[in-house]
Amino acid sequence: MHHTQTLLKLPLPGERAVDWVSRCLSSAGLSVMCSFDLNSARSTSTPACPCPYHGTAACNCQLVVLLVYARKNTPPVTLLVHGHDDVSWLETPGCTEDEQEGLLGQIVQTLVEATV
Repeated sequence: MHHTQTLLKLPLPGERAVDWVSRCLSSAGLSVMCSFDLNSARSTSTPACPCPYHGTAACNCQLVVLLVYARKNTPPVTLLVHGHDDVSWLETPGCTEDEQEGLLGQIVQTLVEATV
């Protein structure tokens, strides 16, 4: 079973949280690539399926997977941005201590400084 580590709770709906995180990290010189967007994937499906959180087909849940790179030819850090209503959480799948001290530490520091 995979565990995630919550990095930040943001008072922003999903799409706005993704935009904010991407802008902050890009401004710090990091490359950000979206590898999955739930709303985009959901828009291509024909039948409406009920949301497990809201219980209806109309919901505002969002899940985006971002890959953050410090430089070319280095492994990225994976960030998950998920939320519903007007709150989003920034999480990362279980990381090694080296990742936490390296690029992930830089990511967290950048975002925390931007929220102050």
